[in-house]
Amino acid sequence: MAELETAEQLTVRFDGRADTYDESETHRQMAEATAEFIDSTGVHDVLDAGTGTALLLRSLAPRLVDTAQLVGVDLSSRMLEVARSALPGAEFVVADAAELPFGSATFDLVTSVTSLHLMPDVKTVLTEWARVLRPSGRIVIATFTSVRGWGHLVVPADEAPRIGFRVLRSLDWAAPPDSGFPDLVIVELGR
Repeated sequence: MAELETAEQLTVRFDGRADTYDESETHRQMAEATAEFIDSTGVHDVLDAGTGTALLLRSLAPRLVDTAQLVGVDLSSRMLEVARSALPGAEFVVADAAELPFGSATFDLVTSVTSLHLMPDVKTVLTEWARVLRPSGRIVIATFTSVRGWGHLVVPADEAPRIGFRVLRSLDWAAPPDSGFPDLVIVELGR
């Protein structure tokens, strides 16, 4: 396995990809598949961790009530500039997913699409996400089934019990064969 990149290295890498990130059809498909998977019943406040250009929030917004609060956090300020342009009604904050600048029990849903494998301490990250969730809140993670040297493999079913959650449901999503991406598993965690 390749050594994980530091926060600074990730910031530089994704700042450099911000202007062309949305050109990836596979990235858009992964966000759309995750948005389709999410049960939006009762969801008013959403935090997307590792939001990038907010592809998931853009796909999810039409499925939510008009008064929904959408918040995205990312290390890359350039990715968030693109996100702000694409989804001006949302709030975007430069922040580490393991140290969120929000109070406890703030969100109904925390999401993350293809970023958890880049985070070095998954237990700390998931514990922080659990902290900002309301008691009935859920976490939806879309993560690669293999990482091909891009980070480390995260198995949500293994991690969930460590933070007092369980897997409520999951979906396997096959990446297009010519995309160069591994397949995804989309998992919903709840208490």
